[in-house]
Amino acid sequence: MRLIGSENGVAKGLFSAVLFLFGLAGLFPGRASGSEEPPRPFTARLPNGMRVVISEDRTVPLVAVQAWVRAGSVNETDDTYGTAHLLEHMLFRKMIPPGSEIEKIAEQVESAGGSVNAYTSPERTVVHLVLPSGEWEKGIDAIGEALREPEFDPRDFEEEKEVVLEEILRGEDLPQSRLMKRLFAESYWVHPYRRPVIGSRDTVAGFEADDLRKFFDAWYRTDRILISVVGDVPADEVMRKLKGRFSGAPGNARRGNGCRVSGDGSLPAEPLQRGVRRRVERGRWPRARLALAYHTVGIADPLVPPVDLVAAILGDGTGSLLKRELEERSRLVHSVDAYSYTPRDPGLLIITAVLDPENILTALGSILNQVETLRQGGIRKGDLDRARAQVAAGYYREGESREGRAGQLGFLYSFVDGIDYETRYLDGLRSVTADEIANAARRFLVSDNLTVVVFLPEDSLPGFSEADIDIALADMTPAVSPGGSAPGPAGAGKVVRRSRAGVKVRYPNGLTLLVQEREHSGTVAVVSAIPGGLLADPGGKAGMSNLLARLLVRGTDRLGVIGIAEAAEGMGGRLEGFSGLQSLGITADLLSEKWEEGMALLAEMITRPSLPETELAKLKEKVAAEI
Repeated sequence: MRLIGSENGVAKGLFSAVLFLFGLAGLFPGRASGSEEPPRPFTARLPNGMRVVISEDRTVPLVAVQAWVRAGSVNETDDTYGTAHLLEHMLFRKMIPPGSEIEKIAEQVESAGGSVNAYTSPERTVVHLVLPSGEWEKGIDAIGEALREPEFDPRDFEEEKEVVLEEILRGEDLPQSRLMKRLFAESYWVHPYRRPVIGSRDTVAGFEADDLRKFFDAWYRTDRILISVVGDVPADEVMRKLKGRFSGAPGNARRGNGCRVSGDGSLPAEPLQRGVRRRVERGRWPRARLALAYHTVGIADPLVPPVDLVAAILGDGTGSLLKRELEERSRLVHSVDAYSYTPRDPGLLIITAVLDPENILTALGSILNQVETLRQGGIRKGDLDRARAQVAAGYYREGESREGRAGQLGFLYSFVDGIDYETRYLDGLRSVTADEIANAARRFLVSDNLTVVVFLPEDSLPGFSEADIDIALADMTPAVSPGGSAPGPAGAGKVVRRSRAGVKVRYPNGLTLLVQEREHSGTVAVVSAIPGGLLADPGGKAGMSNLLARLLVRGTDRLGVIGIAEAAEGMGGRLEGFSGLQSLGITADLLSEKWEEGMALLAEMITRPSLPETELAKLKEKVAAEI
């Protein structure tokens, strides 16, 4: 599970990431499955509603102290997004005031490899410190000061606004940050996950200190806060300190102030995606980038273990399917990764790659071939064992540090039911079968559930567009709607793929037909594509495929341009020629009841085009004017 936020002060803003992984004794060498498990942490709730989790560990004289506030960017609106992140900056400034004793301690800790920082994610804000065990009380005092009712110095407020605006500006120059921002915006059309945590230049520039106070009043209440403490410290003394430090803090959260409520059903649910979403952007970056996202599950769903293993099998570690195939064997990409983003509400399985522009479509096809391998149950035992070990190793590595374990406990007790959730997850991770993983892949890794974003260097692949992705995907990925029988004369074609998604048929003359039925739709969309496009144009004659595609819909041996237009409009339809990077053809959109007439007209334009000279002359003049 990967939870995206501005973690540990790294790349604060947009979408940076932290990995919360859970392991289990016996999943990989190093601890026998029958060995003694560590004691459960101490948990309590203060009278004002604040929750506490403490895990004593005397092996190293260090203590991690963290405050987890269930407030983040999902609690904002389209007009106020970025509030939680800017507030986090102000709280950290209060926690570590310049020249204070805690600042000196923090400098000592950081010089020794520790950390004192804060981050914001869609659903939480966290302030965290690692201190020598003899200084743990100062850490709690510092967090208590940060969470006290804010009084913002105007100069401090303006300085932090400028810091955040600079972060936004820097993020716009980072292709990976922009890629993830675009991927989330395309994947989520309604849910607040679509908005970057850092905010935008417009929203942040317009904030006043009172906006932050309102957000604080609405969400920074003790019943939404959890204190996580791990390390060389006595739990009973920590409890006494916390009771004294937070005894006067207000309790129940108040709604209002233009903020949304997280986790109680008030967030707008993301509608079911129905069809591939794709986006192509260009910019001043040296290499191309490709990102794919499939909607999956939220953190409480029992399918989290198989979904996590789908991601790990695909792209976690050098031995994963995508890295073996695309990085090592075919060398289509410079790097490729896959992970599962699992927040409270349904998240995403994300695949990203850095590559050269000319490999975009080939790499996309190769990625989807590996996805299809999982869907069809082609999971090798070695790959499954490797994925389990990767997840387990990640857990142990994360939990080895005080800070890492405090973060795990903070997450477990803030958003699920603590160690009991961890146990269920680990049991599921250990026992999930290859068939269950394939079932998860078949459920979620389908094209109707897919978003594709391509970033290209600005001068590469002229003419490449979303249409090229559409054509490429048509022969790569099964869709998700129920399949029907293949059209055409009986026995004329051979069904080569049939699933819930639809049907793929090959005919003796080489024609490939893909059919996807959609219930309750009054129209039919058809794409007829043939090899061609910009890359097939002869030297010195760039644009020839574009002219040919547009000429196809302007005359047959029976109909002229007016006759074709009248026939199409009589079917409630539209006909257009298109030309992309590697293909050209005709798109048609017409009433369902007219589909047979429409297919006949489409076939006539493809097999018996007249390519009239008069229309060619008109087109050349029109295209020249467009240029």
